[in-house]
Amino acid sequence: MSTALIASSEPKPFWQTLKWMLSVLMVLLFFLDKIPLSAISGNLSAMHESTILGVTISFSEIEVSLLRGILLGLNMVLIPMFIFIAAYLSQGSTIKEINHGVLPAFITYSAFQLLNTIPLLLEGHFSWLAFFLSPLDGVWFILAVPFWQWFSLWLSGFNLGSIAKVLLFLGFLAIGFLAFYKALPYTGFALVIGYYPIFYLGRQVSHHLIARWRGVSWVVFIGFLLAVLALFMGSFLRLPMSESLIKTSGISATIALLNYLLFMLFSILLGMIAIYLIRYLKVLEKIAPKALGIYLIHPIICTGLLAILHSYGITINLLLALGLTGIAVIISLLLASIMPFKWLLAPKFS
Repeated sequence: MSTALIASSEPKPFWQTLKWMLSVLMVLLFFLDKIPLSAISGNLSAMHESTILGVTISFSEIEVSLLRGILLGLNMVLIPMFIFIAAYLSQGSTIKEINHGVLPAFITYSAFQLLNTIPLLLEGHFSWLAFFLSPLDGVWFILAVPFWQWFSLWLSGFNLGSIAKVLLFLGFLAIGFLAFYKALPYTGFALVIGYYPIFYLGRQVSHHLIARWRGVSWVVFIGFLLAVLALFMGSFLRLPMSESLIKTSGISATIALLNYLLFMLFSILLGMIAIYLIRYLKVLEKIAPKALGIYLIHPIICTGLLAILHSYGITINLLLALGLTGIAVIISLLLASIMPFKWLLAPKFS
């Protein structure tokens, strides 16, 4: 996703296709998160009930739970997968290559942080303190990648064994949880620490391991898929899970820790499913490299589209969310192809 990413020996088009599809799902997530629960439950009667995994819920509750489950699943796979891909493709990068990408990353971050601030300026909610401490709509990721790369390259100099790497990963999980639970209410840059375990994991996965996983039979994969879905449904219905890690800071430490560990676990499992399913699509060959454009441009486009709906008194629902996703993706792609967005997405200096 970042301009600082270094290509690996893996076929680049596959990862570009995967990033493009993840970016589209990111747009869909933006709209789904804005759907009022009343637009989902509608006029369905709560008198009709069903039992799922021993939990009795009404039909209206099923639809609300379905939306929450989709939001949770997307939150678990989208940002973590972007991070994993960034780590995986940066294997073998040198300190010179990382340093070369810092200034472009800072320019891209600053430009889109400012762009996403426009709605706050119009609403009169702008704050310089928030501008510097709270990255908006995922732009923190752009700055995080070179810092993650620097730290990971420094760690690689210790030549740690397998047990030491596992213990280090567990330590990063503990620090990551504290970042989400304690630091996130004060600064959005806590996400850089909170999500680092995913980046660390991506740096450890070899090209051979990815190839072996993508080469397993459909029978094995379907068994794995069903097991993951069953575990996900059981956890979602029976455990107090939040739709996003960002919402864990206001709950008890025990429940927050449970959420964090489950989030990380399902990020890995759902990420494995995505890596297996997504294949290179030639039809996306020309637009797939513009995934970063969709990722960074879509928030301001989506905000504008929602403002138009609000001005006409229209409440967003599932069908509108799907339609608006297509519109926002098309506009983002068009903007990513013209100046100044084209340069801001990948700053180059003569």
